[in-house]
Amino acid sequence: MKCNGEPMRFKVAAFICFLMLTSATPAEVLYLDNQPASAVAVKINQVNRKQIRFADPAAAKKIINGRFMTDHPASFVRALKSIYRDIQVTETKDGWIVATRKKR
Repeated sequence: MKCNGEPMRFKVAAFICFLMLTSATPAEVLYLDNQPASAVAVKINQVNRKQIRFADPAAAKKIINGRFMTDHPASFVRALKSIYRDIQVTETKDGWIVATRKKR
């Protein structure tokens, strides 16, 4: 058995090669400069089972800057929450729901 032209000697190595060759979308680094949170979430959601959803347009329009890995959605959600005091995040089994807090 070969992986990328190299002979495979161990079953574990063959399995790792299989995982590498069959991954749907590789992770990438997103460099953000005044991007709306919803546009960034679309890109992050493409490579993750856990999805980022927005409960309202105000939360989706929040602008964000920085560098994020597409395969670490939790770090993006944490950044949104720490940057904007009016953001509320609810974690579910399927991902996160991002919303603006109701004003009292």
